Amino acid sequence: DRSELEISTSEAGAGLGETAGATDGGLDVATFRDPAGLATDPRTGALYVADAGNHTIRVIEGDQVRTVAGQAGLAGFGGDGLAPDEALFQNPTAVAVACDGSLYVADTGNDRVRRIDLVANTVETVIGTGESDSSGQGQRADTLSIAEPLGVAFDRFGNLFVTSTDTVRGVSAGDDATCEGGVGLATGEDTGFSVYGAPPREGYPQAFTRCLSGVAADPSRDDRLFVTDACQGFLIELIR
Repeated sequence: DRSELEISTSEAGAGLGETAGATDGGLDVATFRDPAGLATDPRTGALYVADAGNHTIRVIEGDQVRTVAGQAGLAGFGGDGLAPDEALFQNPTAVAVACDGSLYVADTGNDRVRRIDLVANTVETVIGTGESDSSGQGQRADTLSIAEPLGVAFDRFGNLFVTSTDTVRGVSAGDDATCEGGVGLATGEDTGFSVYGAPPREGYPQAFTRCLSGVAADPSRDDRLFVTDACQGFLIELIR
């Protein structure tokens, strides 16, 4: 049996086609500017959008769109430790939902991955120093640099993986079982490492392009990642 694919915009989907903007509200009036990454919260059904051109993170809940982090039209870095609507982002391109419902954002223009805690109502940097580089490992993740992160994903243990043009970086989930099933949460205090790209790296080969973008962890295996390479048009399977 073939299932039918329903494609909808405007009244049933968010955005007004060629009209770019940052308007919140109903699906028929909300506007975006160069939206990039998407992620859903399986617990609530909320859809989160990395609205790169507006430098914000938006959420679609039911028939309403609202901004949850960043300030529309203001690109920059700031706001760690403050409320998400006070923080500044720069061209966020990807978002992932952690087991506790917090959001991990590839803050591409700021060379950082940041966590938005929707319960505590705060923002923090998980990995990245603002330096466009991806070397070093084995130390606190928030002391390690990461160059233009483009993709974020979790494995089934809560370990965080991030693509950075020619490198895949990781942050080990903490020892505390934050969520059901013993799943941990990656924070800036946890250990950062590299799994692909520039040495040192954990068992994977060196990358041969500078166009790594998307990343996904295989939920059925602990040792497998998938990465997209835009330059070569490859889907790369990484097995340790």
